[in-house]
Amino acid sequence: MSQVVRRCAAILRSLESHPAGLSVGAIASDVGLPRSTVYRLLKSLEAEHLIASSSEQGGFRLGPALIHLSTSASAWLVDATHDHLVDLSNQIEETVDLAVLAGAQVHFVDHISGPHPLQAASEIGLAFPLHCTANGKALLADMKNAQVEILMKDRLEALTPNTITDMRTLLDELETVRSSGIAFDREEHNVGISAVGVKLDNPYGLSVAVSIPVPTSRFMDRKDEVIIALTAGHKLIEASIANSAPIADE
Repeated sequence: MSQVVRRCAAILRSLESHPAGLSVGAIASDVGLPRSTVYRLLKSLEAEHLIASSSEQGGFRLGPALIHLSTSASAWLVDATHDHLVDLSNQIEETVDLAVLAGAQVHFVDHISGPHPLQAASEIGLAFPLHCTANGKALLADMKNAQVEILMKDRLEALTPNTITDMRTLLDELETVRSSGIAFDREEHNVGISAVGVKLDNPYGLSVAVSIPVPTSRFMDRKDEVIIALTAGHKLIEASIANSAPIADE
């Protein structure tokens, strides 16, 4: 791999860990390169819309062109996990969703509908806020609190009376998610819908989560059953991702 490609990849990975953006100096420090070299590479990446300006002070964040690339790249992820998602949905007889991090939102890339007439209204292509969804909170819990505060600043919109709108309350809940590995949506995104979600650990640094949304009228009676099924099922999905990712060791 050429030196320029390696350096650009390092910059993009640095920004991936800081969705709200970083200054040129912070990026240079993170990747261990001179500020002048980083600035030159940043301007080249910006010209291709792979990064974008994040502030009037000259910061940068990941750019819109990566959304199109990630959509295409997610095809292998869906291929690797779809059958397991179907198995999980059949086992628990509820809807199962696969979603990835997209800025301050969670983007649905696969969706298996449950058999019940009454079910959650999620579908492929939708994007929901992170702070009020089970899969979103599972992904937020994988970040440091400082990153969460930067990313979610002024974004804690109340969508229902149950939505968390206070940063300290959200951070406290994320600590619980980190301890248990399980995130909940308690009618925080839609009244009448509850959900449980987990982040899928993988060796490639992918920010991906699986969730099971259930009408609250069923969820309260089935919560433990849903958690047990998700806890067991997501391990199979993680293994499939690890074995299927199109990344070769060099």
